[in-house]
This record gives sequence, C-alpha cells and structure tokens, in this order.
Amino acid sequence: MGFKIGEVESIGDPAGWSEVPDDRVVRTPCITGVYVEDLGCADDGAVVQCSITVTLDDYEVLRGYRRNKTPVTVVNHYGEIVVDAKFKINKVSFVDGAPYRLVEIEIYK
Repeated sequence: MGFKIGEVESIGDPAGWSEVPDDRVVRTPCITGVYVEDLGCADDGAVVQCSITVTLDDYEVLRGYRRNKTPVTVVNHYGEIVVDAKFKINKVSFVDGAPYRLVEIEIYK
C-alpha cells in the first residue's frame, strides 16, 4: 500500500519515515544549577517526517493544498488514518529520468 494525502497517492511506500513525539521537558538555568520541569508528552503534537514520490500532476495538487491551507485526510502505508491533518512541504527534488518528484514532507497530527 502506498501513502495518500487527500487525493494524492504516492508511488510506493514513503522513505525515511520517522515520528518526532511532542515530549516536553524544559530545562531552565538557575543560579544554583538547572531546574528541570517535566510537562509530559502530548500525543496530538507528534510530527511525522518522510519523503514520498509523486507524479508531476500530483505534486501540483499538493501545492494547491498548501496554497489554500486545505486540511486533508492522510492514510499512511500502515493503513492508519489522520483526518483533517496539516502538512508542510520541506523540499522537492527531481527524479532523474522520470516525470516524478521526491517530496519531503512533515505531517502534523
């Protein structure tokens, strides 16, 4: 199964899949050392990072979502669904010899 953002489906599985949890530990320097405060881990603040390969037309659809700030439904390659997700395009690369784009994205749950 590929990876789907709105109506755009990736070619194959995403590469470099990682999740960055929203784990909040704050260190505050003090005169006597450091004060550490544990604010917990927010499940809904996690960020997913990956790269997907899409056609030129699908890349334009992704750009349209971003221009219009459109929340989308994301279905990852594990079949997990995130409704009304926001995403960010970090980088776009050409795929040599093919009419595709490699798009590095972040998805905010």
